Amino acid sequence: MKRIPYRTELKGALWFSGIRLGWTAAERLLGLHDTHIQHQHTVDMFFIFPALTIYMMAMQHKKRTVMQGQMNYLDGLISGLIMTAMITVMSPLVIYLGMSVISPSYFSHAIAYVTSKGMMSTSVATDYFSLPHFMKQAAVGHMSLGSITAAVTAYFVRSKSA
Repeated sequence: MKRIPYRTELKGALWFSGIRLGWTAAERLLGLHDTHIQHQHTVDMFFIFPALTIYMMAMQHKKRTVMQGQMNYLDGLISGLIMTAMITVMSPLVIYLGMSVISPSYFSHAIAYVTSKGMMSTSVATDYFSLPHFMKQAAVGHMSLGSITAAVTAYFVRSKSA
């Protein structure tokens, strides 16, 4: 059986996407997409912890199974960047599923909240809290923050002797 290239990175990206959808579902169940929407942004920032864990586990797995226990910084960085690219490619689908299937009323609740608090005008809020904007924002965010995460994680996972 032929090994799939970048299998570890693909598994990491799939885990990341699945956990992101689970996180979105948990936010909705906790009322962060309607009743407690004012806290959603703060709670969402805590997703950094599962994200870091997924990157760390994927790189450690690659180091153990593919790299025979020896991974230098550049190998780890490349692995992390490949995983980041895969997550970025998957992000529009994850956002679509999260906002259309799991929490279809999120945008209307978010628009109502920010306009009632005077944080944004209705037209600005409608543009901001939209599926196309969130898809673009997710892709850019995953690429930039994922690259930083890959760099930091590669530093900690690298073999000290490599």
